[in-house]
Amino acid sequence: MRVPIKLLIAAALVAPAGMVATSTATAGAAGGTTCAHTSGTATFTPPLPKLGSSNTVIPVITVKGAKVTNCVGGGVTSGVFKSKVTFHDPTNCEILLNGTASPNPPTGKIITTWNTGQQSTGRIKLLPVTNQPTQTHIKGVVKLGLFAGLKIDQTLQFAPKTGDCAATDLSQVTFSEVTPLKIS
Repeated sequence: MRVPIKLLIAAALVAPAGMVATSTATAGAAGGTTCAHTSGTATFTPPLPKLGSSNTVIPVITVKGAKVTNCVGGGVTSGVFKSKVTFHDPTNCEILLNGTASPNPPTGKIITTWNTGQQSTGRIKLLPVTNQPTQTHIKGVVKLGLFAGLKIDQTLQFAPKTGDCAATDLSQVTFSEVTPLKIS
């Protein structure tokens, strides 16, 4: 099954954004939040085999200490998140860069600790963005905590280190927002 690299990277990036949405029913009733900026680093374990390799892996994307800032609504202004997203189909850099959508997109959990000390725990999935191999669309739902029951929606862009995927296996990417994180 082919999974675009942008989807992998997006999964890593979006998972953290989705976690931001969980904690109390009161905050959820407040209408959610929108955060203008997202940034962090995602690690692929095992690394994705580089272009030209016929080897495939089923990676887990881990994000720790990523940030959402410039948030408006829901009584929060910023948050720090962690996430763990699992691929369900074998992949590599070539498959990811092809941009083919998977019937089993990567899924996982995201936990956000807001500037207020409240937490949100969410379930997310990473979806490809048409004609944008270095972007991923994150969709999900906050399951626990602040914003419980609200939807998570964001598109992220990712950037590998120079040479990753081309000369070496892809082990890590940095990510940032294409669209604001919306929890609504």
